[in-house]
Amino acid sequence: SGQGDLLGSVGHELLVLRAVPDCIATFDKAIAVKDAAQFRTERALCKLANKDDAGATSDLEAALKDDSSYALAHYWLASRRMAAKKWSDAAKELEAYLKIEPNGPKAKSAQAALAIAKRGGKK
Repeated sequence: SGQGDLLGSVGHELLVLRAVPDCIATFDKAIAVKDAAQFRTERALCKLANKDDAGATSDLEAALKDDSSYALAHYWLASRRMAAKKWSDAAKELEAYLKIEPNGPKAKSAQAALAIAKRGGKK
C-alpha cells in the first residue's frame, strides 16, 4: 500500500495545482493499487474540475460504499445532490458529514448548506 499512498500524495498535489488530467490519471493508478475512499473522493474533485459531474458523483458514491465513515465524501456528494436539486438526499449527506466531523474543516459550510437543503433550496 506504500505505492498507493505515494500515488495518492502526488495526486493530491496535482489537485491543489489544478493539473486536472494528470490528477485523474494519478488517482486512477493509486486506486488500482489501493482502493480507498480518500483517493476516490479526491479523484472526484479532479473530475469536477474537469466538468465531469457524472464521473465525480460516481466516484463519491463508490467512496461511501467502500467507507461510509469518510466524512469528506459525504460533504462533496451533498454538493452534487444540491447541484441536482435533490434536497433531501443532500440533507442526508450533510447530516452524515456533521455527525462524523461536527467540528471538521467543512462544518460551517455544511451547516449553512444543510439549512438551504432543508428549505428545498430557498436561501
